[in-house]
Amino acid sequence: MLDSSIGFFEKLLGGVILAPVKDKIGNFLNQRNVERKIGECADVAGQLLNNYFESEKLSESRVELIIYEVQEAINVSQINAELLASASLKPEKVVDQILERYPVPQSIREEKLEYLFGIALQVSAERLCEVALSFADWEKEGWKKNFEGIDKILGKLNEIIDKIGSGGEGYDEKFENLYYRSYLLRKLARIDASTLRASSSVSLDLTTVFVQPDVISISKLFQEQETETQQIECLISLEDERQNFISRGESEEKRVPAETFIPEHKKCAIVGLPGSGKTTLLQHLLLVASNRDILFGETKGVVPVLVKIRELDFKNLPGADKLLQAAEGNQVLSDKCPGFLQRQLDAGRVLLLIDGLDEVILEKRQAVIAWITAFVEMYPNSRYVISSRPAGYQSEEFQKLGFTEVTLCNFTSDQIRKYVQRWTTAIELAESKSPEEIEQASTESADALVESAQSNPYVRRIAANPLMLSTLCLVQKYEGGKLPNRRVVLYQRCVEGLLFHWDQKRGLPEAI
Repeated sequence: MLDSSIGFFEKLLGGVILAPVKDKIGNFLNQRNVERKIGECADVAGQLLNNYFESEKLSESRVELIIYEVQEAINVSQINAELLASASLKPEKVVDQILERYPVPQSIREEKLEYLFGIALQVSAERLCEVALSFADWEKEGWKKNFEGIDKILGKLNEIIDKIGSGGEGYDEKFENLYYRSYLLRKLARIDASTLRASSSVSLDLTTVFVQPDVISISKLFQEQETETQQIECLISLEDERQNFISRGESEEKRVPAETFIPEHKKCAIVGLPGSGKTTLLQHLLLVASNRDILFGETKGVVPVLVKIRELDFKNLPGADKLLQAAEGNQVLSDKCPGFLQRQLDAGRVLLLIDGLDEVILEKRQAVIAWITAFVEMYPNSRYVISSRPAGYQSEEFQKLGFTEVTLCNFTSDQIRKYVQRWTTAIELAESKSPEEIEQASTESADALVESAQSNPYVRRIAANPLMLSTLCLVQKYEGGKLPNRRVVLYQRCVEGLLFHWDQKRGLPEAI
C-alpha cells in the first residue's frame, strides 16, 4: 500500500507541479535537484496518506480504488500549478472546486469510503497548495540548490509522521480536526426530500439546495411578557407577529440573514414553527463551520457538533467524553482520538448545535435542560445554538443562561423562487440531465410555482414555509409540472406526505 501512495504523489506532484516548469529550469543539475525534491515530497506525503489507510485497516484493493478516484477527480478538475500557487487559495476551496466537477463517485459510495476519499482529497490538496506555492518562490530564486521553502515542507511532514507513528496511531490535533471535518462534509451534506411518497426516495445535496433564511430577534417580545404562559402565547403567535412585521414595512425589528446574526452571538436559541427550517439551518451551520466558510466570533476554527435531542438516551445523557457518540458524526473519532472533543471544549473551540428541544417527553424535559445548562456553565467559552418549536421551549431558563432568542422568518418571494430553482437543479442533476435541460427545468418550475403563489393566497401561505415549499416542489414535479388547480387536491397531496412520512423520517416515537 505504501508503494501505491508514494507512486500516487510522485505522479500527482510531477504532473501538476513539475511538468509545467521543467523546461524553464535549464541547468541539468538544477533540474535533477528539483526532481529529487519532488520525489522526497512524494515520499513523505505518501507515508502520511498511507498511515491513514493503515489506521482504517483497508485492503489494498480499496486503497487503490480511493487513489484511482482521487487522481481522476484532480485530472477532471484541471487544477494547475498557477492557480494552486495563489496564497489566498486554501486547500478546502481546492477540494470544493474539485468536487464541483467530480462529485464523490458511485464506486466510493458503494464501498462506504466517502470520508476516507475526502481525507485523501484533502491531504492531496494540502500538498499541492504548499508545494506549488513553494515552487513559485523557488522559481523566483533561480532554482538555487539550497532552498528553504521545500526543506520546511519536508520537515513539517516528517514531524507529522513522527507524531502519528508507524501504525496510524496518535493523531495530532490538526489531523483530528481534518479527519472529523472531512467526515462531516462528506457524510452529512445531504437532506431528505422524500416527504411526499414512499416511492420517491430523494436525497438532495444541502450545499446545492440551501437558501439563506432570515431571522428576527424575539427577545424583546419576551421581555414584555411577565409569565411563562404569556411567553408561550407570544411564541405561538409568532406567525401573526411576522405578518404584522411584513405589513408594517419599515420597522425597528429588521430581518437579518441567519448566517450573519447567529455567529455574532455565543449562545443563540432558534424558536420556530414546524417546518420553518430549524433542523436544516443547524445542519447548514454544521457544514459551513466544518468547511470554515464563515467567522464565528473572531475565528473560523470552531469544531461543530450536532446533537439531535430525539437520539439521546435520556436515562444516560452524555458527558463530553461521550458526546461525539451521541452526535451525527458519532463514530468518526470515538476510537481513534480519545479525548478529542474534551480538549476542544476546554479550549473553547466547540460549536454545540442542539436540535429539537421540544422533541422530548415532558417528564424528561427538565433533565435535558439541566444537561444543557451543565455544558454551558462548565464550558462557557464554547458556542451554543439550540432549536425548538414554541411548545416545549422554556424561555426563562435560557434567558438566565444568556441565550439570544430568534425566530425564523417566512420565505420572501425571492427566496421562494431561489429555493425552487435550486431544488429543481438538484433533482435534475441527480437524474443526470444535461445542463441545458437543467436550466430550462429550474426556470420553468420556479416560474410556475411563483406564479401560482402570486395568484393564489393559499399557495403563497404554504410556500412561505420551507418544509411546505419542498412539499409543493415534489407535488409540482410528480403532478406533471404544475400544482393541482383544486385547493382540496393540493392540500390532500401535501397532507399525504406530511402525515405519513415526516415524523417517521425524523424517527419520532409515538410518545413524543
